[in-house]
Amino acid sequence: MTDVPDCESHRRLHAVPRGLLRLIIARLLESSEMSGMDIIRVLEERSNGTWTPSPGSIYPLLAQMEENGYIQTVRVDGRSKTYRLAPEGESLLKRIRDHKSMLLEKMKLGPLFWLGILDPMDQAMAYTDLITIAFERLHLIEPSLKVSQKKRVVKRLRRIQTELQEIISKLEQRSSSE
Repeated sequence: MTDVPDCESHRRLHAVPRGLLRLIIARLLESSEMSGMDIIRVLEERSNGTWTPSPGSIYPLLAQMEENGYIQTVRVDGRSKTYRLAPEGESLLKRIRDHKSMLLEKMKLGPLFWLGILDPMDQAMAYTDLITIAFERLHLIEPSLKVSQKKRVVKRLRRIQTELQEIISKLEQRSSSE
């Protein structure tokens, strides 16, 4: 018997930090009006079934966001409410976007720390797995991008392609000399 946890059983996410979930909900409500169940379904779809938030995490947060003025109810059908982003929520998203680069840098710290404690081979495999995941996700969202957005993504991918080719060449050169 091994002490290593079964990786397959840990594939599903069980929680997302409340601050992040608040931001995700605001972003969803920015583009369309949604009920709590709509939000749950969209998050499950966008995570390819990896994460299905519980009603116990969504509904209290929606109530809190409404109480704080970030969202507002636009329709009530029985027990179901449909929400939209309120002006205060739009202001919140604007402030977050203004600080986007700082947030992105902070988001990198966690994975960099955890990957940094692995041995070099495990790090290399983890990074190549992340590249694979990124390309799979890009393939999934590509149809929803506008033409101008696709052009920006292609420009970045061309730079990445060049950098990947340089890394591949170095790895091939070093492996042939050993």
